[in-house]
Amino acid sequence: MDYIEVRNDEKVYFPFLKNALQYGFIAGGLIALCLFVMQVLGVENAIGLKYASYTMLGIVLAIGLGEYNKYLKTGTTFRNGMAFAAQISLFTGATLVLIHLITFLVGSDLVFSKYGLEATSFPNWLLLSGGIFLEVMVAGLVFTFIVLQFLKSRVDYTEEE
Repeated sequence: MDYIEVRNDEKVYFPFLKNALQYGFIAGGLIALCLFVMQVLGVENAIGLKYASYTMLGIVLAIGLGEYNKYLKTGTTFRNGMAFAAQISLFTGATLVLIHLITFLVGSDLVFSKYGLEATSFPNWLLLSGGIFLEVMVAGLVFTFIVLQFLKSRVDYTEEE
């Protein structure tokens, strides 16, 4: 689903899926890196720090939505931005679940732990992965609303194209 718009008889092309995948993998990798660093430092039980790691997703979303906004027509930022950010969040969650699966299968000590649980068995891994995925989706949508409000407030809608 690529975004194509015609401006001045010229097609403006934005590789929607490619960019959503790219930003999602970057955000997922950064969040996983933060979680691994917290485990190595021994602060994996600090709930506030774990949620603060999701600011990486917020930063990546802000960069991606800012880039995408340059391709959008005036007045379509919010609707199109929500779709783009939801896909980034989806790919971010999938990346984290995949990293969690790899660490679980390898038997690493760096398996994600949340809610006082660690993935010591497949049902625990499944429960934790589902929780992580939902957290990423919720955090991604919250950050998206914040970023889109910022982008929306910077557009002069009285100006005609």
